[in-house]
Amino acid sequence: MTKDNQSARGGAFKPDARGKPGSASKPASPARAQTPAAATDAAAGHRYLGAQALRSMRPEATPAALPAAPSQPLQTELHRQAAELRDQHGPSLQRGAGRLGVPESALAAIVLTERQYLARPSPTTADKMPVRFEPFVFFSQTGRWLVATHRDQAAEYASFDQARGHDDLAAHRALRMGVGQVSGQEAEIAGFPSPQAMHDALQAGPAAQVDALVGLVQGHDDLRAALANSDWTQAALLRAGPGYGALGYDHTLQVAAQAYRSVKPGGGDDDDDKKKKPKKP
Repeated sequence: MTKDNQSARGGAFKPDARGKPGSASKPASPARAQTPAAATDAAAGHRYLGAQALRSMRPEATPAALPAAPSQPLQTELHRQAAELRDQHGPSLQRGAGRLGVPESALAAIVLTERQYLARPSPTTADKMPVRFEPFVFFSQTGRWLVATHRDQAAEYASFDQARGHDDLAAHRALRMGVGQVSGQEAEIAGFPSPQAMHDALQAGPAAQVDALVGLVQGHDDLRAALANSDWTQAALLRAGPGYGALGYDHTLQVAAQAYRSVKPGGGDDDDDKKKKPKKP
């Protein structure tokens, strides 16, 4: 979720440049989401709008104020998305959460949170999985700076396709894929032999993409511990980088987990997002 050059308004790519990009285009570091200024940059794309919208809902959208049970009206778009996720992929999330030893709502929170920051759908990519191309990752591997825009999914794929023309492996490593937005850099951790192999496997559909997210959490002990303890700050740091606060990523995770619990049978606040009291000796 790095900031992109403000001149990238007109298309998926503008001519690339060899060498280190200037201060106007280069993010502060390779970690995802480390540029708070991007949140106010219209060219930074749809991904930042989700966090802004969720922050604007405070305090109404804090976990304590969300519906306590699915019998109550769904009060936010996030609740509608949570119900849709439950209906489409609830069994997969439940199985994966069981394997990982984490709350189902925590795993669902990642999917719901990533959805808020994805570039909007495009008619020409309706049959493709959602992706996000990260130019800084590509630059860090190749020394070639390609200016991307996150206007919509068509622009994301145009960025990715041009990057593949320069270096196929680096392009795949710079791509976040599927409903869980697993990065090509994380392919081996998620259990795939290569980023290209993960890209091919995830073409099977959202169920395969949920499985890839489960594989990633299974191979990432710190992330699994954060989700098991509903430690949204640590989970946000691991998924979005040190700039997570500027995006509201941690708050989005917390609200998304509560929204998912509220639409599950017997839902409501199961205290997964509250600190657990230490057991008495």
